[in-house]
Amino acid sequence: MDSIQSLSKDLREAAKLLGRSEARFLVDLYYTTQDNRIRANNQIRACGDEEPNLMLSWVARNFTVTENGCKSALNVYAKNQRVGRWLLGVHGIGPCIAAGMLAHIDIEKAPTVGHIWRFAGLDPTVKWIGKKKAEKLVKDTTGKGKLTEEMVSECAEHTPFKPEQVLAWARNEAGTLRRDLLTKALSKRPWNNGLKVLCWKLGKSFVMLRGSGNDEYGYLYDQRKAYETGKNEAGDYADQAAAALAEKNYSKDTDAKKAYLAGRLPLAQIDARARRWTVKLFLAHLHHVMYEDRYNEPPPKPYVMSHLGHAHEIKAQGWPCE
Repeated sequence: MDSIQSLSKDLREAAKLLGRSEARFLVDLYYTTQDNRIRANNQIRACGDEEPNLMLSWVARNFTVTENGCKSALNVYAKNQRVGRWLLGVHGIGPCIAAGMLAHIDIEKAPTVGHIWRFAGLDPTVKWIGKKKAEKLVKDTTGKGKLTEEMVSECAEHTPFKPEQVLAWARNEAGTLRRDLLTKALSKRPWNNGLKVLCWKLGKSFVMLRGSGNDEYGYLYDQRKAYETGKNEAGDYADQAAAALAEKNYSKDTDAKKAYLAGRLPLAQIDARARRWTVKLFLAHLHHVMYEDRYNEPPPKPYVMSHLGHAHEIKAQGWPCE
């Protein structure tokens, strides 16, 4: 049931014609169904020596069928696109992540890879203030008087959003500015959470599957982690460790606090930095591939290479592909 052949010819043809929003829905459905299938099977195992209820077995089987059907359809969707075929050729990327990348990223809205990094929540300069900070910001800025466009613009300066965008979100259907709508606008997540989760899954896949097959990004992850570990041991991140201690009150016996007190970052944070760097490099390669596929020319060189003289470039492997 888990192969493309389990889909009828008509369904395979339909999968080729999926729109971006439909593909995103199937990606979300796949991971939701996968979680539910795992939960159902865990419940069956929890029965121990007792025979599980027939309904549990029926539910688990149906989750499996739906999960495999989504995966098969997304495989067809990805293989039907040149960029998708390149994605499927990358060690550690399967049909669901490949289709998710294609469905979430519109190259016509991303002239540089920085646009993709921000959209995926991988730009450290982009901060999400959340609901509580948004409420306080609105209260401190606007007081109890009439809400004005100037007040809204002032609030927007504390977020990654443009003032005109926040103004549009803060108006009701009648065009009146409202505090509750302004608070909701300011507390919006400034990135695409679906794409961010996909990037997290991708980083995990690169790490888990490194060292096997035609591995590229897992190897680069190992290199980057060794680099980050060396800098950490040399005390190069002491200022970040001090900032972390000042920002949050850590429990005494945690490994994190011990590392910060020693002027080091915790090992888990070093690992996360290496994963994030690897995923961002992959997205840079994906941007290059998407841009060249769409415009038949390579994207402009990054600023650090075109203006600052940085010559080292890690190129995407396997592109162009047939």
